[in-house]
Amino acid sequence: MIKAEKISKSFGSKSIISDISFTVNNGEFLTITGASGCGKSTILNILSGLISPDSGSVIRTGKRTGYAFQKDILIPWKSALENILYIMKGHIPLNQAYDTAASLLEQIGLADDMHKKPYMMSGGMKKRVNIARAISIKPDILLLDEPFAFLDEKNIEEIKKIILQIQVNDDCAVILVNHDNKYADNLPGKTIEITSAGLRNELT
Repeated sequence: MIKAEKISKSFGSKSIISDISFTVNNGEFLTITGASGCGKSTILNILSGLISPDSGSVIRTGKRTGYAFQKDILIPWKSALENILYIMKGHIPLNQAYDTAASLLEQIGLADDMHKKPYMMSGGMKKRVNIARAISIKPDILLLDEPFAFLDEKNIEEIKKIILQIQVNDDCAVILVNHDNKYADNLPGKTIEITSAGLRNELT
């Protein structure tokens, strides 16, 4: 479970989000939509603990939070497989890690590219590896920032299947940020919209 209670954040004199509140229980799915620059990524950064809100609080249960960032954060000198294995250290037993990572790469269509390093990958390939890294630790809370960017329709559907399996089978709380309502329409759970004023509107 993860709960945001009246979180607000400004950078300098600019207010990014104001009094945002919501709760996502285990096994639930929340999609956050809104135009670019409205504060969606800021919300995820606060939920993950990377930055602190100016006011309000975040309450979370569970030990593992997986975060697939919008930007490429792959380790440049490691292969796709090694990038996933690196994240799994301390979370997944070593005797299970390789098989789990290889299986994830197969699910996201990169089984033949597991030894490629980031400079050899397209934007869509790097996006899929980032998502696999977040999922690989079997998180209690999964944060996904624009997971469908740079992906074609086939890969979008594959990523959706993996995310939904984690939500249901692992009883994971999933929060997905997406600027395109086209992909939010057929996702489960609730959808909230962050307006240009950094406020919250509940759509479903």
